[in-house]
Amino acid sequence: MRAPSAARVRAGQAGLSKHALDQAGAAADLVMAALEAGEPGELRIAAVLGSLDLGLPWTGTHHQAVLSLLPADPLVADRFDLERTEPLHCIVEALLDRDTSADREAAFALLDFALRVPDDEVRAEALWAAEQACVSSRSAPARLANPLIALLDDRASARPALSALDKLGPYAATAAPALTALATDGGDLADRALKALVVVDPERAAPLLARDLPERPAALGAACGFPHDRLDGPFPYHPELLAAARARLTVPELDGNEPIHLTRLLASWGERAAPAFPELAALLGRFPAFVPAALAAVAPGRAVVPLEEAAVSGPEQGRFAAARALHSLTGDLEPLLTVLAAELAADDTHRLRQAARATADLGKDAAVLVPRLRAALGTDDDRVTTPRLDADLDIALALWRLTGDPGEALPVIAAVLEATDTEWMRWTAVNAARAAARLGPAAAALRPALERGLADPERAPSMALALLATGAATQHDADRAHHADHARLADTLLGCAERDADPMGALEALSALGPESLTEPELHRLTSLAERDHRVWSTGLESDVVSSDARFQEAARALLRTATASRRTDAPATD
Repeated sequence: MRAPSAARVRAGQAGLSKHALDQAGAAADLVMAALEAGEPGELRIAAVLGSLDLGLPWTGTHHQAVLSLLPADPLVADRFDLERTEPLHCIVEALLDRDTSADREAAFALLDFALRVPDDEVRAEALWAAEQACVSSRSAPARLANPLIALLDDRASARPALSALDKLGPYAATAAPALTALATDGGDLADRALKALVVVDPERAAPLLARDLPERPAALGAACGFPHDRLDGPFPYHPELLAAARARLTVPELDGNEPIHLTRLLASWGERAAPAFPELAALLGRFPAFVPAALAAVAPGRAVVPLEEAAVSGPEQGRFAAARALHSLTGDLEPLLTVLAAELAADDTHRLRQAARATADLGKDAAVLVPRLRAALGTDDDRVTTPRLDADLDIALALWRLTGDPGEALPVIAAVLEATDTEWMRWTAVNAARAAARLGPAAAALRPALERGLADPERAPSMALALLATGAATQHDADRAHHADHARLADTLLGCAERDADPMGALEALSALGPESLTEPELHRLTSLAERDHRVWSTGLESDVVSSDARFQEAARALLRTATASRRTDAPATD
């Protein structure tokens, strides 16, 4: 290949600049000429990117040019803006953004070929681009699963390929044999493979996890559903895994997340894990915050005495957990009320929130704690941080639950709504709106503040839910709201989902608004959200986008079914 001169490359890039050309026809001619096989690679990759910038049709010439230039990263190093340092990813992303079946197939064809090239650099570029394609496109996993899973057979590519598996959703199921082969070896790669197998085929993963439990921390975390509860149910019970877990609980240096994961796994098995009671009881003093729940789950009868002792005289940081577990077994309120009274006086917002929520769950049985709740409320001077504001919301709701009187809760919620009228406090504002919704019509006075919150897409779904829950003051207002505000709320909520701004909250609010009353244009927008190729982001975590988008699709389709059924019911009868 001829080495391009710096002047020639700069001239080519300048010529391909969309803004430097006066006519689209001239630009198209220029980029197509630059794609010729004899031109330098730097110029040809610039021509491909320029074609996409100009919206030119993707052709076989573009396809062959990209494939011939892989690996493409070195061709753009220090030559384009920072967004163009990964050209294959940029090309695939641009084709997917066009949102046509032909362009999607063009993107997938590029990746399918590149993933099969026996070159580490090419595969590395292709793996990253394929993983991002699965994150953004609902059809990508079905199309790319086979070449991605095939890479697990190549040890050089297996490690990066593993990171793409959780983007395949149900299409990762066929990876189980390859994952099993990887998981039987040693080291970190085996742990990562077993972690993936835990999700793909839990029954197959259980004995492998038992075989080398100390060396499988990531797989253990996945088995107990930590941190995102990806499993559909408890991890399968396996006698050998129970024995391995019991052995680990006796290790003196047990620390970090491992004891949390082990106790959570045992608790998920319930009384089938009863043989582990002695080991758990021995750790009650070392890990008082999370062992009590496991004790209560695995051996309800035997757990009462140690939990009683822990709730009264155990480590202070574990008394709440012990008293709560004890109450779940015996219904005995006294130890729990005693501990809650102490927790409500703690100078720690996390402990305050836990205690307030637990008190609210008890309802009027905890009426004796009303003075403690009132004393725990912050002042206007205190409410300057989100943890303090969130704690006051929980305390206010607990007061309402215990007394049945919203009079004390309303000023607190109103103060939080006012204090959170800034960008960086949006999630606490969402919590305040959710609290207002809990109060229902009693929170009607908060409607002006809730209305203002509709202007922020991230807050709008929760604000809309609260507005719908609080209702209107009179039937006249209700009729006016139904007819005049319906379209505005529906448009706002659909816009939130379309912008990936709390889309699940938007569906919840649309459901409260009444899917049966959605207009045909609104139903068309909802259908697009449910069936389009671009994913809806319901989470900020890339690893959870596929599963969260699946939940969004399911909820959106349920709303559409409700609306369709309502229309059939309301349709006039015909002779």
